[in-house]
Amino acid sequence: GELEMAEGTADDAHSAYRKLDVGKSREVHEKKIEAFEKKYGIELGHVADAETSGEEEAVEEVQVEMENLGGDDKEDSDDNDLSSLPEFEGEDFAKAHSQKEKHNTNPLGDHLKSMVFGGLDGIITTFAIVSSVVGADLSLEVVVIMGFANLLADAISMGMGDFISSQAEQQHARLERKREMWETENFLKGEQMEMIELYMEKGMKAKDAASVVLTMSKYPDIFVDTMMVEELGIMPPDMDSTWKEPAKDGAITFISFIIWGLLSLVVYIIALPIGGDPDQTMLFGITCGIVAIAMFMLGVIKSRFTSEPWWRGGLLVLFN
Repeated sequence: GELEMAEGTADDAHSAYRKLDVGKSREVHEKKIEAFEKKYGIELGHVADAETSGEEEAVEEVQVEMENLGGDDKEDSDDNDLSSLPEFEGEDFAKAHSQKEKHNTNPLGDHLKSMVFGGLDGIITTFAIVSSVVGADLSLEVVVIMGFANLLADAISMGMGDFISSQAEQQHARLERKREMWETENFLKGEQMEMIELYMEKGMKAKDAASVVLTMSKYPDIFVDTMMVEELGIMPPDMDSTWKEPAKDGAITFISFIIWGLLSLVVYIIALPIGGDPDQTMLFGITCGIVAIAMFMLGVIKSRFTSEPWWRGGLLVLFN
């Protein structure tokens, strides 16, 4: 018969999709898996574990032995201590382990795309408005009014657009993760086979790939998250909320657009209260210089989150 979803794991639409997707004969799937197991000498399925397979006697024996050796806490900590393994013994490991890896922990790094995208768009679009108004030989007041109107409208549009698109990506990723989790719970051997084949395509031997996948599949969340990246090319989503990270992206895009876009107007904002009849050509020339410097600096800031030299990052944005 067809594979059936567990009651309450998804809505009717999801259930219908699964029946179309994996609703083929169970015999077809089992024959494919059986052929795969015979070809590579691998036995797929749940990996037996003393604490999860119901072997209560084995668990009790281990607990008694731990107590005799001097307590649970030390043993628990040793289980996660790499230095207790033969492969990680010696001075070389101790020296390497003592050295802290250097990572860029700036929280803005997670939203670099939004910051650069909003800033670059803010500079260019606002400068385009200023250029067109100045080209029409309109007054300073018109330049400032038109510039601010475009700045605010585009910032709202860009911020909301980033929020909505990021939220849609999160929702799509959550749906795919739920689907992969259902497949893992109801068709584990098939998912294991897919991951083994994927690692074999990357160059791993069948036995090594099976060892990695069978061990990893003991931990469903880790297994599913790995499948999301390796099989689907999707980063695991935040399962607790679908709006927090997208809201941050939208807010950063909005703020970045406003800050960088204002630089195209700063000369006219300063000149407006002064009054008189300022030279529009001179003001526009100064604005061009400010915009060029702003674009270069945006590239320099971007390079601080990447491995490229600061001057290359600046020139890349300036001459994009």
